[in-house]
Amino acid sequence: MNPEQQAGVVLLIMGVAFCVFLPYIVATRVVEARRRGRWIPASGSVTRTEARRSRSHAASASGDGPSGSGSGPRVYVAHYIYTAPDGSRLNGEGQVNDPRRYRAGTPIEVVVDPYDHGRSMPKESAGAPVGCMAVPGLVLFAVGAVLTYFGAAMVFSTG
Repeated sequence: MNPEQQAGVVLLIMGVAFCVFLPYIVATRVVEARRRGRWIPASGSVTRTEARRSRSHAASASGDGPSGSGSGPRVYVAHYIYTAPDGSRLNGEGQVNDPRRYRAGTPIEVVVDPYDHGRSMPKESAGAPVGCMAVPGLVLFAVGAVLTYFGAAMVFSTG
């Protein structure tokens, strides 16, 4: 295998990875957002809001890791007490966009998992990532298709 074909194999592998894994990631986010769209609305009261630096937005929204750990972007997390659909009072936390709107004692609208009332999130963050991922996902898929095309052309060239 000559060096051009070796480079073609690398491009082919990268292209297929872009074309397969990115649609999978986008599809799982869409399914997750649709599932969260069926969560039950509930009311709560903020107990406190904090700023965190985390490894990722997902880690901070789910509360993984110690508060303030990591070196990623700063996110704001509201801690709240809410009334679940079965009438029980539960604690929750979730990422919010504007911490000034969520001072201690202020009301907060949340959505609750219908199958596990202990899982909740602020209503404002229930489905945000899907729209943000659509355009970059399509662009990266196109890049993957181009890489796959040129990689295949380099691998299977007869010259």
